[in-house]
Amino acid sequence: MVSSLNPKALIFVSALLPQFIEPALPLIPQVAVLYLTSAVIHFTIYFSYAALTFKAKYLLKSDQIRQRLMKELNNIDRAVLMMYIDGLTAIEMESV
Repeated sequence: MVSSLNPKALIFVSALLPQFIEPALPLIPQVAVLYLTSAVIHFTIYFSYAALTFKAKYLLKSDQIRQRLMKELNNIDRAVLMMYIDGLTAIEMESV
């Protein structure tokens, strides 16, 4: 219900759905099929998030696993920031 009131979602759906509607066929069954397809996709995505969160809750109870995960995430953050800095440096060098 909440996401159906989102203006961005309404604009997206109103731009996307007409491509899949056949004017010669009845409108209601087509919209129902598109709606059910969208609902199944959203349910699958949200259920996956919930299942992943449920699993992560038990994995992160161990201090050893949590510390190792934080160390890996810090390494990833460090690498991404270094690539960002390299990209900015390359752009700056080109403009000089």
